[in-house]
Amino acid sequence: MRYPSLLRCKPPNSPRGPAAASPVLLSPRHSFAVLCVALIFLAMPPSVSSLAAQEPQPTQKAVLRIGYAVLPPHVLPAPADNPQAPPSGAAVDFFLNHIAPRMNVQPEFVGPFPLARLLYDFDRRQLDAVIMLIRSPEREKRFAFPSLPFWKMSGALALRNEHPLLSVHSLTQLEGMRIGYTRDAWLPAFFTNSSVHFDFASGPDASLLSLQKLANGRVDAVFGPDRCWLECALITRGLTDSVRLVDLPDSSGALYTAFRKSIPRSILASYESALQEAQGHVNYADLKDRAMEQFLGTTPKVYPHVHHAETESAPPAQN
Repeated sequence: MRYPSLLRCKPPNSPRGPAAASPVLLSPRHSFAVLCVALIFLAMPPSVSSLAAQEPQPTQKAVLRIGYAVLPPHVLPAPADNPQAPPSGAAVDFFLNHIAPRMNVQPEFVGPFPLARLLYDFDRRQLDAVIMLIRSPEREKRFAFPSLPFWKMSGALALRNEHPLLSVHSLTQLEGMRIGYTRDAWLPAFFTNSSVHFDFASGPDASLLSLQKLANGRVDAVFGPDRCWLECALITRGLTDSVRLVDLPDSSGALYTAFRKSIPRSILASYESALQEAQGHVNYADLKDRAMEQFLGTTPKVYPHVHHAETESAPPAQN
């Protein structure tokens, strides 16, 4: 029994005109062969070139210019033999390896600067963010803060061993004391309306300058908003035998990555989402401990002379 073919074609070299439209019937055997060839062709995988054409091209990552000041173990300075190298430390590690990939951004770290200079020149340097900053009402006027911090700190005082103060329970215990601290740095509400006299230091080594004043008896204590920074400083400066730390009540603060006020809301929302996800997978305390080991293992344990003039100052931050 013969079945009419479903495949029709024009005979070769057919003349133009009505006769050219006459279909040519293929036998069932030939029709089946042509159908198999067509199915094989359709089943072939696309070529590499066609796949490349279909594959979406990766979008270019936005660059975030992030200013920083050195504060071990959160932000460590570049090695002395390579001062142009990017910074390291727990906060840098956390942002670079756990926040930026989730935001799909490329951070560009700019610095280091003394804190006062960083805040004063933030807009002029066209920065997008500060890697870490403690939140305050004054700073909220200039910066956009995310809803969550990436680290909560506890403050402490560094005192010479011969000082009679062994613990602090009330602000009245600090009345009349001269306490060294960094200019334009955050102060907890614990010190509000107190009679404590602060001796502010400026410059790239402001914190070390305050510790040198303590060692020389020129201040009674040095305040550190983050106890782990004081621990790093005392160990690396060889002061652990002559200086001790005393915890301060109600002096806890939190570290945020602060953005310029005009940052697109989408960037801030992306950061907040990345932060929440990263904190579910990474313990910042582990990064901090690892950075402390790195810093203490590579930094000479000496007490160098600080060459920066004590009168050096930077313009006040415009809060």
